Amino acid sequence: MKITKEKLKGIINNLNYVTGSHDEPYTQTKDENGRIKLTPNVGCYFLAGGYGGYQIQRMSKGGGCSCPLGEGYYPKAQLVLMIRAYLSGYNDAELNQRREMQSYNDLMAS
Repeated sequence: MKITKEKLKGIINNLNYVTGSHDEPYTQTKDENGRIKLTPNVGCYFLAGGYGGYQIQRMSKGGGCSCPLGEGYYPKAQLVLMIRAYLSGYNDAELNQRREMQSYNDLMAS
């Protein structure tokens, strides 16, 4: 199956949904003088491209970004697999956290 840039963006939108993050890296507003102001949406994942490949970046506080899957640029198909693995790990961590919380609640109730 051919992975298009739009499909890749859709997968990243799903990642943002699962993690409770914004879909866009910046929110655009106007200040009191009518000038456009960009505010970073901390935690938002977004697609970046370079050197013929792609990577996901995550918005950091202050407008910088990090590369949660590594610093390199990858072919689209490989990046999709990496994002799916990342999501799987994220879901496992959330499930484990819920189990630990339930065990704690059970312990406190007895």
